[in-house]
Amino acid sequence: MHYLLPINKSQSKSGFTLVEVLGVAPIVILVIGGFVALMVSMVGSVLATRDQNKMMYDSQNAMTMIEQDVKLSGMFLAGNEIPAPSPQGYNDGAGAINSFSNVATASGTIGPMLILRTFTTDINPLNSDRQTVYTNQPSFSCNANIKTNNQRFTSNTIYFTKENSDGSDTLWRRTLMQQGYGTPDLCMTGEPWQQPSCAPGVAKGSYCEVDDIRVADNVTSFYIEYFNGAEDTTPSLSAANSNYTVNTRNDLLESIDTIRVNLTIGDYIAGRYVSTTVATRATRLNVASEPPTIVSLAVKTQPISQSALVSESVSFTAQPNMSDANVQWQRRTSSGGSWSNISGATSTTYTINNLQLGWNNYEYRAVMSDGVDTATSNVATLSVNLWGEFDLQNSWTDYGGSYATSGFTRTNTGVILLKGLIKRSGTPTNDEIIGVLPPGYRPADRLLLQTISNPNVTARLDITEDGAIRYKEGSVGWLSLEGIAFVPA
Repeated sequence: MHYLLPINKSQSKSGFTLVEVLGVAPIVILVIGGFVALMVSMVGSVLATRDQNKMMYDSQNAMTMIEQDVKLSGMFLAGNEIPAPSPQGYNDGAGAINSFSNVATASGTIGPMLILRTFTTDINPLNSDRQTVYTNQPSFSCNANIKTNNQRFTSNTIYFTKENSDGSDTLWRRTLMQQGYGTPDLCMTGEPWQQPSCAPGVAKGSYCEVDDIRVADNVTSFYIEYFNGAEDTTPSLSAANSNYTVNTRNDLLESIDTIRVNLTIGDYIAGRYVSTTVATRATRLNVASEPPTIVSLAVKTQPISQSALVSESVSFTAQPNMSDANVQWQRRTSSGGSWSNISGATSTTYTINNLQLGWNNYEYRAVMSDGVDTATSNVATLSVNLWGEFDLQNSWTDYGGSYATSGFTRTNTGVILLKGLIKRSGTPTNDEIIGVLPPGYRPADRLLLQTISNPNVTARLDITEDGAIRYKEGSVGWLSLEGIAFVPA
């Protein structure tokens, strides 16, 4: 007997049927595709943002560099005024076809360019201690004070764009130097801080020592607008008019103080085009045709008449306004007489030692020279006195009449002598000071000295190491200083 068993549906296999798979697959593909597209978009945005940030940095750095060069320049130029020998020309060659221009050429492939006349310096021009370099001209020496009469040594700083092998343009900075660079023709030792440059990869030699500075890549636009003043808002179209000759544009550029530089950088990054545009105004600090500062030689400090005693020393000083000027002292023995040079007296200070009475009323002056001009000081008179006066104190005075006044002197052998007749009103006190001798006329220790006083009786004076003449004994009617002599310390 056979039985038919029912079929258990729960034992059938799980999964998608072909119909179901065909329905789900498109959805999965769309989800994965969307995710991939999102990732590509995000990566592209990151790359574009990164490169755009770099473009902004490069463009701002270019503006800063240009602004610094403009501030320190002497004039904007229509073309390079310094010849560009090979390999310094625009196309690494020489001649007119390789010259630089502030306007685009007829073909439009060269220019516009920014061309500056730059004053060369001994160190980085941004350093406050920089010094302008001058040429060593025959009419003026390299004297620190008069070399400014010489011509400044200049260079040309040029900003220009050039096409690369991949079709993109790069903004370069090139320096052209005059003949005489690094030679004794300059008023300096060594070479200027600025160095002639040329394209990278070009062999360096006498005309270029370093590579051009690569300022910015992927430049799509670079042009300059010229303004007569820093406050002007309307540019001068004539200064950048290609219909004018170079000489005419240079004449127009002499009055130009300010420029506006416009720069655009752009490139395709991750399938999209990104770019940045910047502009800056820059005003030069120097005058276009800056004349040299003429400094005339003059006497800055005049000598002063001196008075001293026999055997003492005096000094006359005369200072020129130029530290390197030569000085020659002269002397004449009487007013209105002839002047004669004093041998060896070539310093700003002239000292005379061991004065003699016969030199009284001699006159002195200093004659200065810088190789171009001369200047003569005022006349100073020397007064040589045989006797010096000291101030009497504590009611002591000169006796007066025909009697000698009080005083002191030094002999040729160095002995100190006193003279004079003095008196006092009132009663003196023991050891009181009559007067004081100056330094150089004082003893090493206290001296006890005998003299005479009224009425021709013995008196005593002491002179101490501080120069004080002290009363010890005697009459106040009169007291003699005659004959007192001693050797000073």
